[in-house]
Amino acid sequence: KNSLRVQKLIDFFRAKGTLFPDQEELDMLLHEMGVISEKRTRLLLVYARKYARRVPLTATQRQMIREHIRQSNHPANVALLQEEIRTKFDIPKTLIQNIISNHALSSSLKSITKEQRQLVQDHLKQSLHPHNISLLCDELEKKTKLPKPVLHKMLINRSFAHFREKISNEQLALLRNHIENSEHPENAPLLCDELQESFSGIPRSFLYRLICDCSDSVATRRLGKDQRSMVKEHVERSSGKNVSILCDEIQNQLPSVPRGVLRRLIYNHLSSLAVKQVTEKQRCVIRDLLNDSTSDKDISTLCDTLQDKIDAPRQALHYIVREELKHRRACIKE
Repeated sequence: KNSLRVQKLIDFFRAKGTLFPDQEELDMLLHEMGVISEKRTRLLLVYARKYARRVPLTATQRQMIREHIRQSNHPANVALLQEEIRTKFDIPKTLIQNIISNHALSSSLKSITKEQRQLVQDHLKQSLHPHNISLLCDELEKKTKLPKPVLHKMLINRSFAHFREKISNEQLALLRNHIENSEHPENAPLLCDELQESFSGIPRSFLYRLICDCSDSVATRRLGKDQRSMVKEHVERSSGKNVSILCDEIQNQLPSVPRGVLRRLIYNHLSSLAVKQVTEKQRCVIRDLLNDSTSDKDISTLCDTLQDKIDAPRQALHYIVREELKHRRACIKE
């Protein structure tokens, strides 16, 4: 509910062209949304103004900025990088800080060793509080010698996979059916409220992510044949571009299709193109590894092992391993 209120305030600010519109009009909007508490009003306005200040960048612009950081002779000098990027691209300082920190985090994630990944995975499997990311970060910081932001990002994904395995096929069917028949299939917070009781063992944050994934999956299946063909043809013509840039390009042609749905379609098409480069002999190596692997190995760990054995694109390996594990888990649950 609060996320919808924040969005309404952002739309209101942008329509008025100011973050501080007429107080009477603002009070009227807050009253219509049922906001009475002074504390809640203050918090909603803080968040709405914060997000309204953000200037949307295209994926191409972000890619150009990341390329500037990669080619820089002083990637660790944040102040100098900020000044260079602000002069070159004319964007707010706060937005530059966000891009630089995300780039640093992405680089750190790529440099994680197999041993560190395994330590995190083993610790999570044995933990009595797999949902408490902050506590897990505290426990693993010295053990892995990884910075907390890197651990936090890793654990968010690992914890989601951990809880995802606990969900039965019946619960997934219930979730899918509820979303397909809902009058508000895109309102994830409200869907969380309605479904929380049926997923009592799952933290709300993970249920929210599961709902978003399922909503995108449902919306993807409802796309028309012409829309799917257009996305596929565009991806095949645009070699070398990443998912975000392709999303920007295709969204101009299909504005009614949610971005999450486009990302899913584009990723699957790119993966299918990459999978074509994997030979039958390499597929045998993948199957042998999956047959020999213990159940506590995650997809990233398996891909690390496979990259030492075969020369194939990591995206293709990730896609093949993910689909194979998904199939095997479904067979076990049945």
